[in-house]
Amino acid sequence: MKTDNARNIIINSDSFQDSINNLEIKINNVSECIQNIDKNMVQITGKNEIWTSETALLMHDDYVEIEKEFEKINTQLATYLEFLKKTLEDYKTEEESINRLIEDNASYLDVNE
Repeated sequence: MKTDNARNIIINSDSFQDSINNLEIKINNVSECIQNIDKNMVQITGKNEIWTSETALLMHDDYVEIEKEFEKINTQLATYLEFLKKTLEDYKTEEESINRLIEDNASYLDVNE
């Protein structure tokens, strides 16, 4: 007999929400850190008074390549966060629907009526 494993899902919504909130804070921290890195690195171009040399130019070029990944990281983290939020929202909606059905059909289960 095949069982429906989809019904064996248990989510502690309060703890899940706390985890989502904590993750959101960390994602914001990552984004802020990336912005701060950009602010600092924009000053180190290899062509100004901070550091002028062939090495500085090469290092800056390497950084420009790394920087291209920053937006992808931010986008992927935001997508993951939205997925978690939507999952929790869907779970709560389903729970409310199930509870309404139980309440609506409670009289059928009452053997004393």
